[in-house]
Amino acid sequence: MKHGIKILVGILLFSLTTMAGASVKWESLNPLKNVVTSKVDNGFIIRFEFEKPVGDYKEPVFFDKSVQIDFPSAFIKPAKKYFPADSFSTTKVLAAQFDAETLRIRFLKKDKSDDLQGRFHLARQGRFVVVRLDQAGPVPNTNSTTIVKSR
Repeated sequence: MKHGIKILVGILLFSLTTMAGASVKWESLNPLKNVVTSKVDNGFIIRFEFEKPVGDYKEPVFFDKSVQIDFPSAFIKPAKKYFPADSFSTTKVLAAQFDAETLRIRFLKKDKSDDLQGRFHLARQGRFVVVRLDQAGPVPNTNSTTIVKSR
């Protein structure tokens, strides 16, 4: 009987220390609080609101069916969430926890032949990350993403 109690106390102590460690880890990450979309003249705006100012993020990666951005030290609960983003070029935005410390945002495109490179603009503004998609074709001689970093 004493042996069983020792095992039970050991399991209880292990689970409490594990939960405390996980709690500290989540507190150090930046949660995504809200996503708001709006149509504007000749474009579409998607605004991501985080709890704390946004640190570095990886530059957008352009795929046939989507555009992807990774945010280190960020998370979302639940671990996978869709946001409506019905525009001339996107259907929705997927926010998913890629790993324990990386939030991955994917902009799902309506048409895989629609090249968003040169029309995809990203700005960091404190707790917010704002993405603007231009409806008109890209400016001549522009083959890269325009990234505007403001603090």
